Amino acid sequence: MNKGNITILSGGSGNTAIINAILPNPDINLQIITNAYDSGKSTGICRKITNTLGVSDIRKNHFKVYKNLHKDDLDNNLVEFYKSRLDLTKGKELEEVKDFLEKNNLSNLIKYAEKFFEREEANKYEYKDFSIANIIYSEMYAEIGYNMTNDYFTDLLKIPSCVKINSFDDAYINAITYNGNIIPDEGDIVEYKNSEDKIKDILYTNVTKSNGLNPEVVDIINNSNYIIISTGTFWSSLYPTLHYLDFYKLINNSNAKKIWIINTEEDKDSYGVSSNMFIDRLEELGLDLSNFIIVENLDAIDSLKEKNEKHNILYKHLGNINGLNESDLLKELFSEIE
Repeated sequence: MNKGNITILSGGSGNTAIINAILPNPDINLQIITNAYDSGKSTGICRKITNTLGVSDIRKNHFKVYKNLHKDDLDNNLVEFYKSRLDLTKGKELEEVKDFLEKNNLSNLIKYAEKFFEREEANKYEYKDFSIANIIYSEMYAEIGYNMTNDYFTDLLKIPSCVKINSFDDAYINAITYNGNIIPDEGDIVEYKNSEDKIKDILYTNVTKSNGLNPEVVDIINNSNYIIISTGTFWSSLYPTLHYLDFYKLINNSNAKKIWIINTEEDKDSYGVSSNMFIDRLEELGLDLSNFIIVENLDAIDSLKEKNEKHNILYKHLGNINGLNESDLLKELFSEIE
């Protein structure tokens, strides 16, 4: 995988080692496809105030690509903007956000903070452990749209425009368990922690009119040389992207080489779920795994490196650093697959 169009399907956190294993390489056109259905913590509040999609995974991926491509000359102001989570004082939120932006030489973004806090809905919330970048991203999405906002930040970060969302539909996700219980929102899904009543499927709410799949993402899949399903939170990140509007059918029809890297540790949304259960669930969805290389990490917990006679499973040592793979071991894997 030293050149070509490489597409990663992921959320905001699980793809770090994969990105580091692929970039920087001038012969690779990397694209990251995610969904924007997050609704927990500060992302959920921003969605309610601005009536936009969730910004969290887009922001995280922008920052990860920036850190990779500029690791030798990181701008501390940008690092602070992307990483900082603040407890804002009730009644002084705007003042404190403005001070933060001025301190980090981002005064040109103050107008979006002002518009955000002018919204009547903004007065209903307390802003604790709150991402300042989420405030700015979500208000910019509301004011100038997703594409112009993403163009602004990729220019600011001096990175390619490589983070795309599967659809612009303003969907929220719920989950249904095998016992028929409903988990009401994405923030609850990622914290579920119940191995006795596992999640069975995802439901979508708030979609009054569908705009379909993002045409740019359709073109990306059709022109990919490699498609990688990343490690990540299954029921909030990976599955909804594949499931929504039958996105998985695009992958079935693609001639790309396809790789799925199974998780290394249990996420809270899928306690007690084994690698074979994940595989069975995506087959039930309709994803054709017959031409996938499914990679299971020999350094993973036992249930995530099971024997499987039906599929092409590649067992490799990929490391396990707090549940994350090691990028150097992934580089070796990708060279072998190539």
